[in-house]
Amino acid sequence: MSSNDRTTTDEHLNIGNDATGTTASIPQLSGREIQLQSAAAVSVASGTAVLFDTTVSDHSLFIAYNTATGTITVTQTGVFYINWWVSTDGMADGLSVVPAFSIITSQGDNIEASSPIQTGQMSGNALLEIVASPGSPVTLQLINATDSTIGFGATPIKADLTIFNVTS
Repeated sequence: MSSNDRTTTDEHLNIGNDATGTTASIPQLSGREIQLQSAAAVSVASGTAVLFDTTVSDHSLFIAYNTATGTITVTQTGVFYINWWVSTDGMADGLSVVPAFSIITSQGDNIEASSPIQTGQMSGNALLEIVASPGSPVTLQLINATDSTIGFGATPIKADLTIFNVTS
């Protein structure tokens, strides 16, 4: 690879010097990963939040989590990527035939994912533009989006959610 090829590649990756000689910055990802690990958690009722009980990593001053309510609070504007999975084991007490979970936010977002398989691991993700500040936070939850109770699988980790800011 010639030095010209490397410069083009570096500019594409936003590293190195730009045309003015200024060094461009590499964005740092910041976020939080939470899990549901409690053996006592056996299901999540219709319309309620998954209550994660363990923080795996916390690399953000502007993303907080409340274990009692299942609410994530974001206090900084940006584009956020959320990736989640839930170990499911059947459904009861409703008419829904497929499990579904949704990321809902206080700014009106509702990003749903569903699976035709009632027992196993289901996953979803969301890419959200959040407009927030410490005085005007945005909250979000992963909720059971069905009219049924969804059972958790008999696994050591029943659910996982990662949220991180993808903007610098």
